[in-house]
Amino acid sequence: MYPKIIFLIFLMLPLPLLATPCNQATQLVIQADDLGEHTSVYAHQKALLQQALSLCPHHADAHNNLGVILENEQNDTKAIHHYQRALQINPDYYEAWVGMGDVYYKPGQFPLSLDAYLNACIRNSPVRNQRITE
Repeated sequence: MYPKIIFLIFLMLPLPLLATPCNQATQLVIQADDLGEHTSVYAHQKALLQQALSLCPHHADAHNNLGVILENEQNDTKAIHHYQRALQINPDYYEAWVGMGDVYYKPGQFPLSLDAYLNACIRNSPVRNQRITE
């Protein structure tokens, strides 16, 4: 009898009480992404992504997305930092490799840019496999 009551109480708990900090961070990342890509929302997106990182410092998507915004704001030093953090967490995160390549390309750091782009190609197996079969 008691296991059934405990199970029913568990089912009645609101989901936010059961959510882990990283799950909450994922919801914030999704919220930031849903705002779109217009410069007018960057401040709000950055606030959401920084809140996500305060909940879950090892959230690769939050680091990458913050890197994209910072790159778009011409804050390349901070963008590189967040791309690097995303890659420390997930070395196969090819979007972060592309972002790093883009940032390094702008000032003419071509060897670093090429290295980042090559890593993106190597680590993005669906794209790599598509190119091989074409």
